[in-house]
Amino acid sequence: LAIVGILAFFLFLAVGSVIYFFIPSPTCFDNSQNQEEEGVDCGGSCKPCAEQVRDLSILWTRFFSIRTGGYDIAALVENRNQFYAATRLVYAVKMYDKENVLIAVRDGITYANIGERFIIFESNFPAQHRIPARAILEIREVAWVSREAKPLPVDILSKDISLVGSETTPRVEVRIKNRASEVFRNIEAYAILLSANDEAIGASRTFLDELGLQEEAKLIFTWPELIVGVSSAEIYLRIAP
Repeated sequence: LAIVGILAFFLFLAVGSVIYFFIPSPTCFDNSQNQEEEGVDCGGSCKPCAEQVRDLSILWTRFFSIRTGGYDIAALVENRNQFYAATRLVYAVKMYDKENVLIAVRDGITYANIGERFIIFESNFPAQHRIPARAILEIREVAWVSREAKPLPVDILSKDISLVGSETTPRVEVRIKNRASEVFRNIEAYAILLSANDEAIGASRTFLDELGLQEEAKLIFTWPELIVGVSSAEIYLRIAP
């Protein structure tokens, strides 16, 4: 029995060594459902399975005149996934004239937090002496990851809209406060001007380098030209994951 036990021990070591050194560890690219994967090479620690992820929803895309021959374009996008965020979102913003001829296009990269409504904003589109009729946002590539939802603990304390210069040039001042026990950096802030029927008629963006513990800060949004019919403003804050 002692001899058999010794032989079994060395046989176990030999087989274990072969498995350890020659059989590869499970990965997200081995065409097998292993580890804690929910499908073949997807789910768990791998990329989300396609059937589990809902597409991003583009709620609207608008262009806004900022000067003669120059335009800003903004789009409101919603990530309807409650367990998946996009760490890389590749997009293209396009502007067309009434003949459906492409005037300008611009590529960009951003992100999408879990359950987030956010603004994609591109400024200073040249119209090249043509009149734009519509703008579209095209989602080209999305890299999804499974994450735990984490709301942004930054409160909007006040939002004041002042109209100067014939009562049509808007200026929006917003006060925000960090209620978290951590410092936030590189905060993106967007202001969307709305008409009385809640149609977007203007967009602006600013950045805040840092917001300390329990700190308050003021954000100011301005526009270079007159905007008629401003009724209210929506503010969108976001921080990259």
